[in-house]
Order: sequence, then structure tokens, then C-alpha cells
Amino acid sequence: MNPANLLTSLRLVLIPVIVYVLLAEVGNYRLIAGILFLLSALTDFFDGIIARKLDIVTDLGRILDPIADKLTLIAIFLTLLFKGVIPFPAGIIIIIREAALFIVSSVLYLAGKDMIHPTTFGKSTSFFLYVVVVINIFDFFGIGSILIWIGALLAVLSALDYFRITIKKLRQPS
Repeated sequence: MNPANLLTSLRLVLIPVIVYVLLAEVGNYRLIAGILFLLSALTDFFDGIIARKLDIVTDLGRILDPIADKLTLIAIFLTLLFKGVIPFPAGIIIIIREAALFIVSSVLYLAGKDMIHPTTFGKSTSFFLYVVVVINIFDFFGIGSILIWIGALLAVLSALDYFRITIKKLRQPS
């Protein structure tokens, strides 16, 4: 396994660890979960850079990276919802966006089409959602409850953009 795919795999391994730390509420659990989530975010940032820089982009990495992205956000937002940290409607909107993009991309892949490539707006939305998670985990001055609604709005808008792109792809001949 190459270094980029190893980083992506680490992100997958960190998901249940972060969820456990948040649910266990032992000691400085918010600090620990926040640091682990930041580590996960860093692996997301560096895996693609390493793959491109070392010219080791693989089919496994192209599939595994978006899976790790979506599963990370879904699991953490579900946990924050369960704990009552974020408002239910906003959290559900974000979870639905992540799940829908995962499902649509998987269907495209299974249909022999190219998976959905991230757009600049989609990447910006995902980055913002990562920031929202960090702010809500660390509970910075209560601003997380405001930012989560902005994240939900961005999630809806970027999902609509991705679905527009998907419809175009599906209309293209194979």
C-alpha cells in the first residue's frame, strides 16, 4: 500500500476512535476528539498531495478517498446529533448531502461512468463542514450553532450543483 492510501486508511481507522471518544465523555474528551479529528483532516489534505507529487495515484485511492471523506463527516455529524451538540434539522441536511453524494457517486461508478469529481464549490463546502465540526467539538464561544446552519445551506447548494453535474454525466453516451 502506498503512503497516500495509507493516510486515507488511517482516516478510516480514526472514525470509530473519534466517535468513541466523543461518546465516552472521559476526561478532556472534547480536546482529544478535536485533535483526532484535526489529524483526520490533515490526512485528507495530505493524501492527495502526496499521491500527485509522487505520481502514485491509484484506482484504490480514487475510490477510498471519497469514501473516507463521506464516512468521516457522516459518522461525526451523527455523533454530534446524538449528543445534542448540533441542531437536528441542520445536521440531517448535512448527513443527507454526504450520503446522497456517496450513493450517487457509487451508482455512477457501478454503471461504468466516471465518479463525481469534486468541484471547487464542493471542496469549499466540505472544508467549511470540517471547520464546523472542529468548532462544535471544541465548543468555541457558541458560534458552532450559527455556523452549522451556514454549513447546511452550503450543503444544499453544493448538492444541487453535484446533481446537475450528475444528470449531465448520465445523459452522455457510454
